[in-house]
Amino acid sequence: LSVRYSLQETSSGTATTWKLELDKDAFFTNHRVYWPSIYSKGFCGCKDDMTKLSHPCRGDCCNRQHGTKNLQLRTAPGLISGVMLMFTCSKRPTVRTCWRKSYRWHLCKTLRRRRGFMLQLVEWDPDAQLHVLGDGQCIEENIAEVLGVKVFSVYVGQYRAFSPTLMSELKAAVSNWYADGCLNMDPVAVGEVDPL
Repeated sequence: LSVRYSLQETSSGTATTWKLELDKDAFFTNHRVYWPSIYSKGFCGCKDDMTKLSHPCRGDCCNRQHGTKNLQLRTAPGLISGVMLMFTCSKRPTVRTCWRKSYRWHLCKTLRRRRGFMLQLVEWDPDAQLHVLGDGQCIEENIAEVLGVKVFSVYVGQYRAFSPTLMSELKAAVSNWYADGCLNMDPVAVGEVDPL
């Protein structure tokens, strides 16, 4: 699930609503929904670059590189996590893993499942008067594109954050993709799609 970071005071609640509705919906019972906002993660670069597209990491950073960066922080938590990252053999993400690497790992798991995809919520921004991805979502979208993961984008929030109609549109789009053998990997947009 690619969402704007949603666990802060100024968040809209849209991501939480969608996660809860996906968990309740029978169609999505056999789908594993990874919700990155609930996990604390590290980052292989400077904190200021965490959600900047200009930072080159697309989840392909190595534990040694990230561990070295943490060691350079010269703090007790940095030293501990740096050493642990550098000597971890597991590819499975931990709380110390770069968030981009963790997201990429989950997308790679999606690729191993024949019918896996990324669901992206594109929320309405009242200031910009259009649907806008969060900075982190732009990076997630880029990682999905690099890996060749199918992306379903649901445009929400201008009129409603969630509705059974939007869920039905999403299910129809996913069902059509399944019926076509999951061959077309072009992104699909549903919901309050902005005119071009």
